[in-house]
Amino acid sequence: MARQLAAAAKTKSGHPLSAENCTECGDEIPQKRREHVPGCQYCTGCQALNEKGRL
Repeated sequence: MARQLAAAAKTKSGHPLSAENCTECGDEIPQKRREHVPGCQYCTGCQALNEKGRL
């Protein structure tokens, strides 16, 4: 998640769009996660797997 937050902070718009559905599994990304992690593309489960190098 730290890498995702850092990448989001580097965007020019300052308010990157988050995906509504996980780009890996297709599950809906909760609104609170989209608000707290601008630009998120994964649900929390897939994000955890991504950070462990399993995606």
